[in-house]
Amino acid sequence: MAEELHILIPVLDDWEALEILITDIDQALQPRGWKAVVQIVDDGGEVPLPAGFGGWTLANVDRVDILRLRRNVGHQRAICLGLVALYQRRVGGLVAVMDGDGQDRPEDLVRLVDACRDGGGRQIVFGGRRKRSEGVVFRLFYHAFLFLHRVLVGFRVQVGNFSVVPFEFLETLVVTSETWNHYAAAIFRTNLPRRIVLTARGERSRGHSRMSLVSLVSHGLSAIAVWSDVVGTRMLLAVSVSSLLLAGSAGIAFAFHLGSGQPLPDRLILLGGLLIVILFQAVLLCFVLVLFMLSSRSGLNFIPLRDAAWYVSQSCTIYPRDA
Repeated sequence: MAEELHILIPVLDDWEALEILITDIDQALQPRGWKAVVQIVDDGGEVPLPAGFGGWTLANVDRVDILRLRRNVGHQRAICLGLVALYQRRVGGLVAVMDGDGQDRPEDLVRLVDACRDGGGRQIVFGGRRKRSEGVVFRLFYHAFLFLHRVLVGFRVQVGNFSVVPFEFLETLVVTSETWNHYAAAIFRTNLPRRIVLTARGERSRGHSRMSLVSLVSHGLSAIAVWSDVVGTRMLLAVSVSSLLLAGSAGIAFAFHLGSGQPLPDRLILLGGLLIVILFQAVLLCFVLVLFMLSSRSGLNFIPLRDAAWYVSQSCTIYPRDA
């Protein structure tokens, strides 16, 4: 018998879409005969669970649990708290992470699970997007984020949250501070074995996205912040090299004009000196910033396994109702 599948879904007031998604998941699992448990994380939303929610008749989803948070912490941190809850229950098997609006398709979930099991459960399998389906503004800022991430961190982002994780890897993720800021970036930061399976993004089944421009930018910066020491070091090297090149160019120009007998214009001397001073100050600032970030890594950061309990209000089963 195949190991049990646990499906972690963070939700913020999107109950109607979630109810449809769980039915779709049950149908997608039917051909494989797999059994699954769904773990919902209620991210402290304003809309309470509807009275009739959970009136399913499911064949392959054995149970639906809900973890209620004391306050809204955001999508990434809701995932982190859900992972801690599953780890503490020692659920075993495979843990899938997916959005609750239907854009992570249940049929692709089956493909990710197949890929993970085919690899012997020794890799995390991410769903990589073939293309984005959002509006023009979203895609514009998304590609700007990809460029910024590539420049500052050193590699291109290829995945989101949609993934299947062997339970044994949760032992690393629940004691990794970066998981609190960005789930996918934490996996890359810890260098856990992983692979990507290309998927197509589905359509929202109900409602509208709550992702605003501010939350989009915040989400991107959270991913970059996981690599803060790398970003700081790359900035330090870039500014240092620029300063050396400018100083060298200024020295060559001064020597050339000195040899030709032509004095340098006062304005050019002032401008060159000002640029050199600014760049050397930038080097010093980047150096101090890197030292601060490296020293902060030895401090007491947020440890999900240790600190998650402060955010959890209640955990209960909503399906089957008599559980």
